[in-house]
Amino acid sequence: MAAPQPVLRLSPDYTADLPLWGMAVEPLLLSASLLEDLRVWQHTFDIQFDAHWGWISAEAKTAWAEEAVELVARLRGAIEGKADLLVDLWPLEDEDTDRFTRYWFEFDTSQLGSSAASHGVGLTAISEDDARALISEKLFGGAELPPVTRLIPDFDIRKFDLDRFRGNMELPEERGIWYPRGYR
Repeated sequence: MAAPQPVLRLSPDYTADLPLWGMAVEPLLLSASLLEDLRVWQHTFDIQFDAHWGWISAEAKTAWAEEAVELVARLRGAIEGKADLLVDLWPLEDEDTDRFTRYWFEFDTSQLGSSAASHGVGLTAISEDDARALISEKLFGGAELPPVTRLIPDFDIRKFDLDRFRGNMELPEERGIWYPRGYR
């Protein structure tokens, strides 16, 4: 009976150089172009996925997943007969969060006074209509929203001024208002 082959695991991890684990890569004699493409794919994960907030957009997640399909095929071909490949694409597994979108709303401040919404409202919702209903219910007591001056769907949380607002926000992965804090 032949000895089992070593297992190479393809899986992204925060700030890793290569998304390859479980064995030394050098004996596999992977091509320089494949190694570079794996580094770029890993780097893309690092800049487009956050442990708390997930993917910066649905498009980023889809593009990264599509690139994974090509890389898996290339990697399988390159290690055939040398190692078995275990693919762990854990950032794609949380399908429950795919039904949510992060929104950023800004309102006509002349109609707000000292409202909690005067600096904007960040929330995670199923749709824009759901987002508007949540804001109406939680911030305006069910009343009609004031005029919206800015609306950003698929809001990239990393563009948010976290240093300025961190103490007044909640984690945005669940449905509800995460900025300002206290209106979930």
